[in-house]
Amino acid sequence: MTESAEIYSFSDIADQEWSDEQILDFLKEIWGYDKTNELIVCGQVTKISTEHSSFWVIESFYHIDTMERLLYPIRANKNTKQTIFVGTHINGQRVHLLNKEWVKAAVDLAPYSERERHNNPFELAATDISPLKELPKPIEIEVFGKNATRLIEAQWYNLLYKKSKKRIEDVLEDKKTQISQKREELADMLNQLTQTQNTILESDKQISEYQHTIDNLKQQRLTLSNDLEAYKQEVFGKMKQLSQFVEQQARFLKTLDLIDEDTYQQFIGGALATPDLNADTYSFSSNFNNLNEAIAFIQAHLYQKGIIYSRKTLEDFFALINTHDLIILAGDSGSGKTNLVKSFAKAVGGKSVIIPVKPNWTSAEDLLGYYNPLEQKYLVTPFLQAIFDAIKNPNVPYFICLDEMNLARVEYYFADFLSLMEERSSEPLIHLYSDAESNQVVNEIKMFLSIISDAIDDKDKNIQEFVDLLKDEKINQQLHDTCGFKEGDSLLKYHAYLRRLLNSYLNTPSSVKLPANVRIIGAINVDETTHYLSPKILDRAHIMRFSSPLLLDWDEIENEIQSFDLDINLPIVFNIDELGARQNYPNFDKNDELVEILVYLAKNYLNPMGIEFGLRTIRQAQNYAQILQQFDYDKDFILNNIVIHKVLPKLIFDGEKQVKDLSKLDILKNMRDYLTNQIEYDAECIFELDQMIDYATKNDSVVNYWAR
Repeated sequence: MTESAEIYSFSDIADQEWSDEQILDFLKEIWGYDKTNELIVCGQVTKISTEHSSFWVIESFYHIDTMERLLYPIRANKNTKQTIFVGTHINGQRVHLLNKEWVKAAVDLAPYSERERHNNPFELAATDISPLKELPKPIEIEVFGKNATRLIEAQWYNLLYKKSKKRIEDVLEDKKTQISQKREELADMLNQLTQTQNTILESDKQISEYQHTIDNLKQQRLTLSNDLEAYKQEVFGKMKQLSQFVEQQARFLKTLDLIDEDTYQQFIGGALATPDLNADTYSFSSNFNNLNEAIAFIQAHLYQKGIIYSRKTLEDFFALINTHDLIILAGDSGSGKTNLVKSFAKAVGGKSVIIPVKPNWTSAEDLLGYYNPLEQKYLVTPFLQAIFDAIKNPNVPYFICLDEMNLARVEYYFADFLSLMEERSSEPLIHLYSDAESNQVVNEIKMFLSIISDAIDDKDKNIQEFVDLLKDEKINQQLHDTCGFKEGDSLLKYHAYLRRLLNSYLNTPSSVKLPANVRIIGAINVDETTHYLSPKILDRAHIMRFSSPLLLDWDEIENEIQSFDLDINLPIVFNIDELGARQNYPNFDKNDELVEILVYLAKNYLNPMGIEFGLRTIRQAQNYAQILQQFDYDKDFILNNIVIHKVLPKLIFDGEKQVKDLSKLDILKNMRDYLTNQIEYDAECIFELDQMIDYATKNDSVVNYWAR
């Protein structure tokens, strides 16, 4: 309606006795429509809800060709509204729309009773309605609702997405390179600064000159720091844009009911857990001066919970955790093996996962699961699920314990995984199934989505959700022909199949890296129901032997317990790197005192007794020794622990067998004497050797570390 148009009331039209046809022609004339054509408008729909019902109306409506705002030529009162009634059904079909969605509607005069009730002789009602994919003519952006993105053509969106994604990736790569270069420059400048400061200390005469240099370098460092921060903000902005694109794609999959809410949240980053660093924990780096103090606190923390371990046991376990090697806790049932894993995990703000080993485990599939090609689904084990959980919570230490590890032969189901753990330069990559299987899933999903996208692009289609696909015979037939449906198949059945495939693919990738926050621990009990550990396992593992708690000197342990001003009930949170970074073993150093002793043991005692003790074992021992030195232990104590962890568990042989002029039992006695001379105190390893020798002497010279 133009400004010069006349204003009417309901009584004005009644007095003129206009017919409905004359009223409609009058509207067409003042709105600029051809009287011979159907009256079609466009606008945004709004859902009106009352206490008893809800219905749709078009609140703001426009000329379909010119996009000029249209108004009824009426004199307004409280009952008159500038809206077009849509209702909930048109031509017997339920209306499926989104709030504030742009639509095109064919309209006619509303029933006389409605016009009379609203005092609007010109009130219109929709006779047909459909969503708009694009506006006939650009209009001001404020008329768009939050669903305006539905007006973008899918092809243009895909092109824009690909171009933007490539552009973002290029910018990210470029910025990463620039940041790396800036960091190197900053490191070089910091090095120059250190050298300059040392020079200043050596010569007071040059203080003024070097102070000027320091100021310049500080300014450069500040400039570089500002540049780096600017680069970070730019990269974060690009990442945010990319995340928005990913979120839109994920929303499309969710709309088609191919993924559930949890998977959708993982896409957009909502499922990632964050560390709970709050007032209910202590931070190692903030609240403790060194590891000795932290382990003393953990001991006191466990003691007040009724869990008793000696300080040496806790320090030894912590050092072994830092190695990233396999740790095997050996001892009788009830000796505190799994309890150490559980209680220590809680004490450091971590999580323990206990995996019972079954006697029928015979392959890596029992540990990691396997891909079922018939169901096209990976069957995940509790062990693998624990690794997936650790990946989702990268700041939480995970202690995965294989309980009763030797009920089955460890080398049958764990050897491959143990070999992966030897990867030291990076996180070990666990291959679960063939990439070809995952590619097949991706291709099938892409083909299905392509067909659906084409259907949604079809202006004759009104596809709003998955149920609309089920109703469309043309789409069903197209999917039937393209996807090779078999007799009895249906879109519903195929959709369930695709949903299962996609969720399996998303939840179980073809390969996964062993995360840095995972430690693998085994618990064994050697008796007639279990198997001995093979040399391959012993070479790569550290053995901690546990005795019955009844044999502990509880008074001595209680004297170790320290008091703290801190709340002893709270755990200590360690950063993952503070629990030991995965790195290469130290290089073999034949001049190192510890290495010299171990090489001497191997050449003169272990090899003659038929016990393998290789280079890998020595480098593992070097790595463990470097970590344990953080607790200020001397060489003797470290050597004692290495003998207990890496040497004694290998001693199983017939002592009567002769090697040159000596029996193997005599060689074992000579090794005991050599270690006695090397270690200046009554070491535990000497006590263990004496027990083994005494047992062998009384049992036909059979040497067996595990026999009691």
